Formats: sequence, C-alpha cells, structure tokens
Amino acid sequence: MTTPRIPAAGTPLTRRELQVLDGLSRGRSNAEIGTTLFITPNTVKSHCLRLYAKLGARDRGHAVGIAYRTGLLALPHRSAR
Repeated sequence: MTTPRIPAAGTPLTRRELQVLDGLSRGRSNAEIGTTLFITPNTVKSHCLRLYAKLGARDRGHAVGIAYRTGLLALPHRSAR
C-alpha cells in the first residue's frame, strides 16, 4: 500500500479543487458540494484535504480566507440600492 503524497504549499489548485473551494466559500456541506459536482462526500473531503495542503490552511474557514486574500476567489459585487 502506498502513502498518498501531500502536495507542497503553493502548488496550483486544480479546476475541481477550485470548484470545491467555491462551495466551501458558500457555506455548503461536503454532501451539498458533492451533489452539485456529482461526486461523493468522501471525494469532496479528499479535495478539501489536498487544497488545504496546497494553500497551507488549517481548515475550511482558513482556506476560504486565504482564497479571498490571494485572489483565488473574488467577493461578489453588490448592486447599488
């Protein structure tokens, strides 16, 4: 049995990891993200663990904060009222 490789911090995120990160930023659960992306909650968890390693994040909130600060995610524009 091989040990999974942990990606190095700073490694670019894959398209799927970015999709999962977007779901995290919207406050969705692993099950909700999985349903949207047609993958299992366990697969979502795997993507989360990899993107945490790549971003150097401790958890979901930390990953989302890093993503906004670094421009991986953009804040939605609000229309003027």
